[in-house]
This record gives sequence, C-alpha cells and structure tokens, in this order.
Amino acid sequence: MFVTRDDLKDELLIAEEFYELENMPSAISLFEELSRDGMPEATRRLAFIYLTGDGVEKDEVKARKLYNQSVDQLNTLSNQGNSVASLALGKIYQYGNKCSRNFEFAIRFFKAAIDQGSSEAMLKMAHIYRFGWCDQDQSEDCYLYYLEMAVKHSEPEALYEKGLLLKNEDENLSLKLIKQSANSGFYPASEYLENLPRQ
Repeated sequence: MFVTRDDLKDELLIAEEFYELENMPSAISLFEELSRDGMPEATRRLAFIYLTGDGVEKDEVKARKLYNQSVDQLNTLSNQGNSVASLALGKIYQYGNKCSRNFEFAIRFFKAAIDQGSSEAMLKMAHIYRFGWCDQDQSEDCYLYYLEMAVKHSEPEALYEKGLLLKNEDENLSLKLIKQSANSGFYPASEYLENLPRQ
C-alpha cells in the first residue's frame, strides 16, 4: 500500500484495520472522511468497496466515479511535488489499473517521480529499458544508467540487482552491495546471503 499523505497515515491505518475486522460502517465513515481530505488511497479503497458491494450495496457507477476521483487526487499531489503520487500514477497508466493503459503518461509520471527523488521510480525506469516495457526499446545503456542512479540513492532492490551483475567482475563490491541491500530489509538479498557457501 502506498501512502501519499504522511499527515493522514495513522487515520488510514485505522480505517484499514476497521476494514480487516469487517467493521464496515466505521471503515467506510473513516475512508469517506479521508477521501474528502484529498487522500487518494482512501478514495480508491472506497471505490473497491462499492465495486464489490463489500458491506454496501454494489454500485459500479459510484465505484468508477471514485476511481476517477482518486486519479485526480493523485494528479493534484503529483503537481505539488509528491513523488509517491507520481510513482502511483506511473504504475496506474503502465498497467491500466481501472483506466486505459497509456505508456506515454506512465513514462512521464515515472520521470516526474525521479525528479522528485523517488529511487523506486529510478529502478522502475531501469526495468522498463531492461525488459522493453511501456513500448520502449530494450537498451542496456539506459538500463544501466537508471540502475546506477537508483544504486546511488540506496534503493534496496537496485543494490541487490547491481550486486548480482558484479558477481563475476568484482566479488568484493558485489558482496558489499548485496549486504547493504539485505541491511535495508530487502528479503531476496538476505536469502541470497544465507545461501552462500560457508567459508
């Protein structure tokens, strides 16, 4: 779950807890309050609730309206320099999550998130060029450019990925990067280190 508004994070977690406990009146009431305060995560959760009829009468028209409202809220936050919102919009347009896929918009929002300091967006752009996603040609140069950028920002998955790339070239640096990734909480890096042969 992404969180765009740190000032409302605690209330969102309480609303999610109500939802998990199936206390739908309390959950919906708090999600609605957070949505009115401009929190897109709460608006998207409400859209899901109305789409599935979870504790309310199913209403696909209202759900669609709420999904669109959440995208508008993300746009507002992105325009205010919120990297989490920009990254979320990039993913929404990349995968067509409740909207039409639009790779041009996806790339634009990922690059905005990078400009706003998101190391996750840096890694996302690296993978776009590595795998040829979003109608981009595969490019090793672009992949390595964005991967290196993410590494310099200590993005845990990027540290692990770069460490694996260097495994046969510079074993000491490779191990250092993988350990840094593991220390940042990236589970595959920890698992990799646990499975290394004992010396």
